[in-house]
Amino acid sequence: MRKTKRYKHLDQAKRDRIQAMLENGLKQKDIAKVLGVNPGTVSREIARNRRKIRKKGGTLNGRYEAGVAEHKALVRREASKYQGKKIEEDNDLRKYIIKKLKRYLNPDEISGRMAEDKEPFYASKTAIYEWLHSRYGQKYCCYLYSKQYSHKKH
Repeated sequence: MRKTKRYKHLDQAKRDRIQAMLENGLKQKDIAKVLGVNPGTVSREIARNRRKIRKKGGTLNGRYEAGVAEHKALVRREASKYQGKKIEEDNDLRKYIIKKLKRYLNPDEISGRMAEDKEPFYASKTAIYEWLHSRYGQKYCCYLYSKQYSHKKH
């Protein structure tokens, strides 16, 4: 049985080392050996997180800077898991949920109906509640039975 390695994000120290080694003229393959990562990891890191500078011919190019790379990676990680992402990215799912909410069905019923009607999409009641309590679905909370934006504290 083949063992798979767990992916780990590069930290600031490794990004600093990548920057220093690139400035010294080392190849990406050699940098990967020193850091103990796959050469593809170094290649993707440099391509994704370098400072973008538009040149005259319309091409993008730029130096790799560790500080800029760390910031770009952090922003990308934070934006990858916002509340209600599944519903916001699937237009048909969002329309279906809004239509059912306007008929005053609760998220539990909507979720059950999706499964019962064998729709090509699905969202759990928890996902629907998270979407409703996010900034994207907030305006549809008025269709909930309780008509509350968030739960009362007991």
